[in-house]
Amino acid sequence: MEKLRDHHFGLSPYFADEYEKFTFEDRKKELLNKSGGNLLKIDIAVYEDTQWLIGYCISSISAGLVGEIDSIYLEDNYRSLGIGNELMNRALQWIDKNRVKFKRIVVAMGNEDLLPFYERYNFFPRHLVLEQK
Repeated sequence: MEKLRDHHFGLSPYFADEYEKFTFEDRKKELLNKSGGNLLKIDIAVYEDTQWLIGYCISSISAGLVGEIDSIYLEDNYRSLGIGNELMNRALQWIDKNRVKFKRIVVAMGNEDLLPFYERYNFFPRHLVLEQK
C-alpha cells in the first residue's frame, strides 16, 4: 500500500502532504471502519518465480450496500499484461455476488490517466468533489 500512497503523493497537485503522512495503519483502519469489519476483499497478484507481491486490489461493501474498488495497484513492469483486468474482474464478481445498490471507484486527482482503464468496466466520472485545504 505504501507504493500506491507514494504514487498518489507524486501526482497530487494539492494534497501531497496528506498522502505523505498517511500510513498503512491509517488506511487499514479506514477500510475496516467503512466495511463494518465484514465485507472486505483483498486479491493479490504474486510473481510465481520469486513469490514477490506485484499487485493487489482491495474492494469493500459498506453498510449502505455500496460496492467500491478501494484500491488497485500493479508494479510498473507488470502493467498491460492483463493482471489488472483479472484483479478488477475478481473484485467486481464478488461485489455483484453481494447484490450492492451501486458500485463506485474514487480516483485521486492527478491519477486521471487511469480513467480509460475504469471505463472498460463501465465506470464513468459523475461528480468532481472539491475539498478545502
